[in-house]
Amino acid sequence: MRIPRFFLYGRDLEAFADARNNKTDGLLDIVEADLVHRIKVVQRHRTGDSLILLDNEGNKYDSVIAYIDKRSVRVLVGEKIASGGELRVSVTVAQSVVKGERFDWCLEKLTELGVSTVVPLVSARGVVKFDEATFEKSTPKVMTKLKRWQSLVREAAEQSERAFVPIVAAPAECIAYLSSPGGGGNGYLRYICLERSDAPMLIESLRNRFTNSAAGGASPRDQSGDAIAISSVFVVIGPEGGFTAHEIAIAENNGWEAVSLGARVLRSETAGMCAMAQIACLLD
Repeated sequence: MRIPRFFLYGRDLEAFADARNNKTDGLLDIVEADLVHRIKVVQRHRTGDSLILLDNEGNKYDSVIAYIDKRSVRVLVGEKIASGGELRVSVTVAQSVVKGERFDWCLEKLTELGVSTVVPLVSARGVVKFDEATFEKSTPKVMTKLKRWQSLVREAAEQSERAFVPIVAAPAECIAYLSSPGGGGNGYLRYICLERSDAPMLIESLRNRFTNSAAGGASPRDQSGDAIAISSVFVVIGPEGGFTAHEIAIAENNGWEAVSLGARVLRSETAGMCAMAQIACLLD
């Protein structure tokens, strides 16, 4: 039987950290309303039920519900255990925003496949538009969206047994994002995915940079076969109307490598999932 998993956050994570620092951990009162609701009402847990708590630092804790009242859930917390479920490099997907539930679905699937960060991208041909104030993270509109999106990826990370919750960054304007300084060199790979393109396949470019090891999975290599340290992969996904010629030129001038996802033209959210699946398949 699968034991349910819950990431601690907000006041619960602060209380948990304080208890560990003061060596008084053992019992934890979960008080965040959304988490209490999910435990009590959505999943209908009762006193004595087992659950796994996660600290978003790569650790899990086998725990048991000791008491439930109207506004909190008291949990007996077990010993710290290292949690797996992560890729060996950080993967950031800048995904063009699509309408409604399709973007929610995209966030969930990218999380299940191992993404580290999702950047909602606003491009010239995208259907979803934001005003200039949207690109300031402190605006109420952005904060509301980010809170909802972060909740979606947290629950998806629990379901897929991740050790960390991906970050959903503030929306970024496409030209500004493509123009921003990148890592470059051997430590970073940066790709822009294009449709109807004779660019090399993403999976082939990845295979040229990662070589399967005898221990399983893949290790980064340069073109001469020597081991190198790749810590991050960045992938940019355009809207269903595609990137403009100007956006593509900006990307190429700033060191983004153009790649293809295949002969078929994919919907934007499918393209993001396809790219992430190729990366996860190789690295896992």
